[in-house]
Amino acid sequence: PGHFSETDTIDQEPPRKKRTDWDHHNTALLLKFWRRNLPTLRREKRHSKTMEEIREALCKYGVRKTSAEIKSKMKNLQSKYRTEKSRMKENLKYKTTWVFYNDFHSMMMQHPISHDPLKSEDENELTNNVESNSNHSVISLNPQDADVEEIYKVEPEHRPPTPPPPKRHAERKLVSVHEDLLQEIRRSNT
Repeated sequence: PGHFSETDTIDQEPPRKKRTDWDHHNTALLLKFWRRNLPTLRREKRHSKTMEEIREALCKYGVRKTSAEIKSKMKNLQSKYRTEKSRMKENLKYKTTWVFYNDFHSMMMQHPISHDPLKSEDENELTNNVESNSNHSVISLNPQDADVEEIYKVEPEHRPPTPPPPKRHAERKLVSVHEDLLQEIRRSNT
């Protein structure tokens, strides 16, 4: 008691948080509800109530995420959008392969943070030509378009739960080896 060796540490790093997987469908739903709440999110200084509403809306469709996970995903999507937009600005021949670019760009342009009359010509050209510089438009997220239920042809209470996240490569390989061994044993027993 009271003695520490050189290998003992007082301040150990906390374990890393488990990564949350977002499939295509869940991301599209998040974008839909984000678009609906974007004006409120931009107006408010505190977003906890709106984030909770988005979480509850996603939950109705089987997307079980915490408000913190949703906020993190939103930050990641914003970062991805900025990266793609920057690439397109730097190279007018660049065509994004990010499937949510047009949807995200449309949302940002529909609810701009501010109207900047000093916008550069490049930015104006980029805004005008965004659809021609993108290869994908997966799901229309305009508020006047069909509601989520119509887009997915599924009522919220009838949507199957989100499948578990895929296992890591090493785990999949191990399971595959075990399955092969079981098949080998079954063949040898018959």
